[in-house]
Amino acid sequence: MTGAQTTSDRAISAHDKDHERALMEAITRTIFETSAVSDADAIVIRTAKCAQALVIVLADVLAMSPAATRLTNRNPPHHRRSRQAASPADRRGRGERGSARIY
Repeated sequence: MTGAQTTSDRAISAHDKDHERALMEAITRTIFETSAVSDADAIVIRTAKCAQALVIVLADVLAMSPAATRLTNRNPPHHRRSRQAASPADRRGRGERGSARIY
């Protein structure tokens, strides 16, 4: 995939159709290459395993995004407001039986 490399300016400037296409081609090629069987002239795509691997890789890619860090802020404003609205007993985890605890 060396030929699909781009400049940093182009990578962060806007949607890059060429890069998207190169990624799709590399992913598809890898799926076909790893799905080839040795005892026949065929490929056998194990759909569930393929989908599982794609989801795992997608989660890893999303976790590397700077936006993921902003989204997983341990104390976002809407959580602070929820905690402030809760009674002191609930904040200590000693609310009425069956009530949700707020941490």
